[in-house]
Amino acid sequence: MRGLALRAARAALWVALPAELTLVVCLVGGVRITGAVLVAVEALVVGVLALEAAVMWPLYTARRRAGEAGGVRPAAGAERERPHAPVPR
Repeated sequence: MRGLALRAARAALWVALPAELTLVVCLVGGVRITGAVLVAVEALVVGVLALEAAVMWPLYTARRRAGEAGGVRPAAGAERERPHAPVPR
């Protein structure tokens, strides 16, 4: 089930991103957009963000419980004293 939700979230993102980009290009180009279209596109974006959060949060928490640091790892030898920067000549 998690794989299906992840695929659905990715598909929604791939649909919403070009729609939002198209809207921005039209607005910059001077095309008049009705209020209903603006509201619909922005609701689509908010819905996709909520879907992404609902799908990704359990994956994130599962990885944190498994012991992964979430990409924030100290560099090798970070506990040692850092060497001084060379002095330019």
